[in-house]
Amino acid sequence: MPQPLVSIIVPIYKVEPYLRQCLDSIVNQTYTNLEIILVDDGSPDGCPQICDEYAARDKRIVVIHKENGGLSDARNAGLDICKGEYISFVDSDDLLDLNSMKCMLDMNQESSIAIANIEIFTGDDKTYISRKTHCSAVSCKVLSSDDLLSILCKEGPVYLRSICGKIFKKDLFLDIRFPKGKLYEDMYVNYLLYYKADQCAFIPFSLYFYRGKRPGSITNESNTSTFALEAEEERYLFFKSQNKLDIAKHSLQSICWDYLFLYSKKQCDAKDKFLHYSKEYFSNSPAINLHYFYLKIFSICPYIYYIFRKISPWHIRKH
Repeated sequence: MPQPLVSIIVPIYKVEPYLRQCLDSIVNQTYTNLEIILVDDGSPDGCPQICDEYAARDKRIVVIHKENGGLSDARNAGLDICKGEYISFVDSDDLLDLNSMKCMLDMNQESSIAIANIEIFTGDDKTYISRKTHCSAVSCKVLSSDDLLSILCKEGPVYLRSICGKIFKKDLFLDIRFPKGKLYEDMYVNYLLYYKADQCAFIPFSLYFYRGKRPGSITNESNTSTFALEAEEERYLFFKSQNKLDIAKHSLQSICWDYLFLYSKKQCDAKDKFLHYSKEYFSNSPAINLHYFYLKIFSICPYIYYIFRKISPWHIRKH
């Protein structure tokens, strides 16, 4: 039986110190039927030459050199040409377990998406790519689309927020692309993919290693929380329009807490946004629960919440 082709899309921009280590973790995968699409997004350093060097050594590698258009545009360029039955994304400063593709593909036979745990690391530790995790169906947990979306909106763990560390069936992307020019672009896309999926397989092993904040990383820029909230609002309106009211409620609760925090920091427009969404949350809550109670208290004096967040070891914000 022929092995399915997996397209791995790698957007690349100003990551010269980390790129070789990332590419080594991809080309040395134990699962070998790969199409590796390197999208040089107009990188001004030595990344374009490194891409061409690896392509000359490995016929599975396809290189796209393009003008800088941002992370979303680079991923979309890869999506537009990929030929695999399955799609996976790797950011160019991160690493894969050497058995990552095999594990996720093995677990993805009956599901639309296979999701692995993501581990955050700092520094340049090469021990990560030397691991060879062995997965089994026994350790895999199958989740429905609704269950997955509830977890995403209530807790938002990193392995669900990120588009990386997963394998998707290609047909999920037929009408989905990343939003160009947006930060937190994963948040605009992941819930749509989970919504379209019949079921998802979660693998409780760290198969993807996310490099902690580094100089120049877009996730290291200050004052970006409002961009994440734009995505949260869009997600909430989507679930509301689809009559997924339980999931929409979790999303609305998350928005209230986030705008409360910005309101407590006296950030522009956050007060009006918080009052708008909290009014909707309070009017639609069937019973008074802890979230309702604390939001009511902190809405009276939001600066208490800011102080509470700073000094309290008790983290009440669990959505």
